[in-house]
Amino acid sequence: MVALKQLIQRACTSRPSFIMFIIMLLSVDAGALVLKDLHLTRTNDITVYYEESLENAAKEVISIYPRVISEIQGMFMYNVELHPEVVLIKKHDSFIGITKNDYIVAFAQPERGLIVIDYSKMKSFYMLVDTLKHELSHLFLFKITGRKLPRWFDEGLSQWVTGGVSEIIEGKNSGRLKRAVLTGRLLPIKSLETFPSEREALLLAYEQSKSFVEYMVERFGRENIAMILERVGSGDELDDAIARVLSLSIYEIENDWVSQIKKKTTYITYLSDHIYEIIFFLAALLTVYGFVRLYIKKVRYRDEDEDDGHISQYPPYD
Repeated sequence: MVALKQLIQRACTSRPSFIMFIIMLLSVDAGALVLKDLHLTRTNDITVYYEESLENAAKEVISIYPRVISEIQGMFMYNVELHPEVVLIKKHDSFIGITKNDYIVAFAQPERGLIVIDYSKMKSFYMLVDTLKHELSHLFLFKITGRKLPRWFDEGLSQWVTGGVSEIIEGKNSGRLKRAVLTGRLLPIKSLETFPSEREALLLAYEQSKSFVEYMVERFGRENIAMILERVGSGDELDDAIARVLSLSIYEIENDWVSQIKKKTTYITYLSDHIYEIIFFLAALLTVYGFVRLYIKKVRYRDEDEDDGHISQYPPYD
């Protein structure tokens, strides 16, 4: 048995939250850690700490780790050993006590090789797999480069690896990126080296990062992404590594990406993506309209009946 505070008291600072249960990289306030004894299970590759009732979940993490880390290695075309420590928290309130955040389901401390998961939010086996994969991607990127990457690149790559894990957790693409394109409110990529704290801007930052990194991977290939990471690991700043490997500046790539998504995004495509919501909204309006008309008719009939009753009490003179 080990104490949770002893395990993760290394985390020491807090960062902006991410709404809608999007998994993110966070630091934690050491003073907020929950004191609770945990069980431990490990292999040569991974250690899992868990509450007694989560023994089966801990075994699942142990069993899926080899496949998940192999997939990450394949995506980045790079082999590194992580030996992560994973903590499974049973109760959401206990997890909030650690993070002081009601919106996330997991966080990673890459420099510590640590992942903490709110198991109460793992609604399925596949969600657990995607959550673990996403957080391991943060650890993997840190291991390759030896530093924290600009947030757009770190989060964009981690979402790319998991096929857009934020959408899996939100349940549906919000269309926030398309709205930003149509209204001219895209955030400059260079402004996303750290993410904004305001809710809507933060959500857009995640969607933009995912889209931009996916564009880079599709256009330049995984091999060049791996070379960029390797150069960053050798000491280059990310912008310099991108320019050397791709022979384009980050600004040129961003302009090309913006041009592409503008071509793909029109009001027609936006409306078609939200056709069911529009139909539902119109149906609701028709329902309200019908109710109002029926109510007005009833009021009129009642008024007419009252007028007839008044006349009947005073018949005309003979």
